[in-house]
Amino acid sequence: MNGSEYLPMEINETSYSDCSSNYYVFDNVSPYFPIPNEKGEAICLLNNDNITASWDMIKPCEPSCLIREGGCDNNQICAKPVGETIERCICAGYIGKYCESIDPAGFLILIFIFLSFIIFCFIFFLFLFFSFFLSSMTFFFFFFFFFFFFFSSKKKKGCDKLNCTNDGVCLEKTETEAAYCDCSRIGYQGSFCETDINECLINNGGCDSNAICANTPGSFSCECKEGYSGNGFNCTGNILFSVFFFSFFKKKE
Repeated sequence: MNGSEYLPMEINETSYSDCSSNYYVFDNVSPYFPIPNEKGEAICLLNNDNITASWDMIKPCEPSCLIREGGCDNNQICAKPVGETIERCICAGYIGKYCESIDPAGFLILIFIFLSFIIFCFIFFLFLFFSFFLSSMTFFFFFFFFFFFFFSSKKKKGCDKLNCTNDGVCLEKTETEAAYCDCSRIGYQGSFCETDINECLINNGGCDSNAICANTPGSFSCECKEGYSGNGFNCTGNILFSVFFFSFFKKKE
């Protein structure tokens, strides 16, 4: 569906093509979600001479951020949100299929914060200039008022758009970079702490060699095998059981 070719007559043809693995047709409007199972589409156009024609791509197949070189632009995160089936760019302060453009709303917030800072500095300068004529109580009143106004005007980005599951903790990075979920202490993993870690797969979960490790959501448990006692992490053999077990098989012989 690319390039041009010579045709003997007028044509009016549209061609469709399945997108290959990890390639998708994206929505044309924000938030530019990838459309599962959508086909690429091209239409053949004449070049006003009824001889040459070229294909115009109207629904191109584009790579997902998972295999796209560079992933998401502007250090944004590429992940599969909970409940969705396709990895996509999760933008904080940016918009576009790959977070390539600054979010106008976020840009206005930055302008507002900058202007607030300039106004604060100007008023604070005036305050210092006239502070010699004011009482000490008035000084502290104005200082804390403008200090509170400046810091309350700042808005966090990222965590208000990121939904960490299973008690995962959302951690901010910077004003423009995306936040991320910290799953290090809850027994889960993944971009949103959505996947349970099976601790029993590694070294029997830390249980005693004579214990059974049982994986549970976000945790695990250890239980001593029959004939042993203890807390699961330390299991000792039951002497009476061992004597009975030995005597039973001795008689059987």
